[in-house]
Amino acid sequence: MATRMREDSAGTITSKEVLQTLFSRADSHKAEMDNARGDFGAFIKDAEATHGIHRKAFKLALSCRRMEAEQLTAFLRAFDLYRDVLNFDAQLDMFATKPAELPDQPAEDAGAAQAAANAEAIQSGIKRTTRKSEKTLN
Repeated sequence: MATRMREDSAGTITSKEVLQTLFSRADSHKAEMDNARGDFGAFIKDAEATHGIHRKAFKLALSCRRMEAEQLTAFLRAFDLYRDVLNFDAQLDMFATKPAELPDQPAEDAGAAQAAANAEAIQSGIKRTTRKSEKTLN
């Protein structure tokens, strides 16, 4: 029996087997993308819980970081205009408290310093407990 073929808009013919392979590969890539989205969501949630980041602000800053300089400038100008039009600055207490200052250190040392601070906080938070027999647990 002859293989069915489909003609596309450019006039070339794609066989059924090729289309099945393409669909299979597309499904595989989609599954990988879904996994990556899940991993990214877990990363953001963990960063929010561990480091106190603001989820939406972090994602916005991440997207701004990826913009070309001209695009970023245009976006920030438009955002400032929208803030003015929507009267966001009328909230006098919006910037009343400054966020904690970040230490001046190279990026590669920032992770190590945070890990050391987390380890110290965990150690200082662990308390020895005693049993009814008053023996200390280790």
